[in-house]
Amino acid sequence: MLQIKPILEIRDGRVEAFEKIRTRRHALERLKALVVEQCPPTPEAHLCVMHADDEAEAFRLAADLKAALGLSEIPLYGVGSAITTHAGPGTVAAGFFTS
Repeated sequence: MLQIKPILEIRDGRVEAFEKIRTRRHALERLKALVVEQCPPTPEAHLCVMHADDEAEAFRLAADLKAALGLSEIPLYGVGSAITTHAGPGTVAAGFFTS
């Protein structure tokens, strides 16, 4: 009823709640803002977008992040069962690390 959507992070190998946002649209906007804020806009950031049965939304997120960060390519992956267990089908995620 409240449409609470968690933004999760993986910290020290554990999945933890980062924020709770109302509505999917607001959660996706917040996810984009967090990635743009925290991810260095270089290929060394190794940014990717992941999804659990929502490829269309993952493509939209990747396109928005490409434009915002000036990247030429962001790979898309399916998320594994560990993340889907926590977040369920329809999950959209972004991840990055720097080398």
